[in-house]
Amino acid sequence: MDLTRAIENVESVSSLLLIIAPCVVLIFGLLAAVGKNKNVRLLGLSMLIAGICAFLSRTSNLLVTLVDKEVLDRQIYFSDTYDNIVLMSGLIAMIISTLGRVLVWQYAHKEYGTKPVWCFVVVFLPFIGTFLQAVLNKMLIPASHDNTQVQAVSIAARSASIFLSVAVFVIYMLIFMKNKDKEKAVPLYWLFELLFALAALLSYLMIIVEFALSNAEDAQGLKLFTDIMAIILQVVQPAAAFYLFRRQFKKVEE
Repeated sequence: MDLTRAIENVESVSSLLLIIAPCVVLIFGLLAAVGKNKNVRLLGLSMLIAGICAFLSRTSNLLVTLVDKEVLDRQIYFSDTYDNIVLMSGLIAMIISTLGRVLVWQYAHKEYGTKPVWCFVVVFLPFIGTFLQAVLNKMLIPASHDNTQVQAVSIAARSASIFLSVAVFVIYMLIFMKNKDKEKAVPLYWLFELLFALAALLSYLMIIVEFALSNAEDAQGLKLFTDIMAIILQVVQPAAAFYLFRRQFKKVEE
């Protein structure tokens, strides 16, 4: 099988996972949020919100797919419809993801007495990252509007948002890891926060590498590798949701 065929097959699997993964997160997140083990409900609800955000983040891909299949008219690209839908879904995702981060803090506050200051930190860091990304993108945008340079600036500016989002995962990872010995409901949850951080970093690094080596002789081989890695990374969130669902069956001493 040549590389082109292999890439097409892997991309087909990846596209399918873009739909399946959020569905799995939604289902197991919902089951964890309404289960009998009340210790897990807050985290289950936060995972349910994460599933909704995952769907919203794929709005652009969904619109492109619907246009390609002629379900929607291509005219949406030349009007404000496409931009408005993507912008609105992004704003909704930002708002409800904030609620999700608060719910995780609420769990840590309830179980470990984590201070309110950490709630403010994890809530505002992503907003600061988004603001810095917009500022950097405007400051660094080349006057020539060369497509390659614009893409490079966009990737570079995204670093602010990525690194501060990773910081949130690391903060939660440290909180849960510090208290793992006394945590009875979800003793391994810290590990998933670590995996979330690594997945975000690796996804960003793959974008950088793929862009930097797009014209290299082995570009197709690199494309196949990054597509396979993307599939692996898409499994992290469903695995976390399934873990919370399974912990619903574990009795916790009050």
